[in-house]
Amino acid sequence: MGKMERVVAELPKDVFADIEEAVSAGEFSSVQDAVTTLATEWSTNRRADSPEFRAHALAMIEESRRDSHPGYPMEEVFAELRARYADPVSIKE
Repeated sequence: MGKMERVVAELPKDVFADIEEAVSAGEFSSVQDAVTTLATEWSTNRRADSPEFRAHALAMIEESRRDSHPGYPMEEVFAELRARYADPVSIKE
C-alpha cells in the first residue's frame, strides 16, 4: 500500500459494534486494520465498476478470444497445482 493518510471519522454505533466484533473474532488485528481494509475494498470495487476498467476488461476478453493458442484444460492445471503445492517443504523457488 502506498503512503497512508490519517482520517478521523464518526461511525454509527451499530457499524462500530460490528467492526469491534470482527476484531474480537480475529477477522482483523485492530479497528484501524478493519477500517483500512474495508475502505480499500470499497475503493477497489468502485474502480472496478468504472467505464475505463470495463472497457479494458472487455478488450482483454476480446484479445483472448482472438488468440489461436489452444489453452490448457482446467483439470490439468489444478492437478499440476495440487501436485506442486501439496508438500510445502518441497516447494522449489
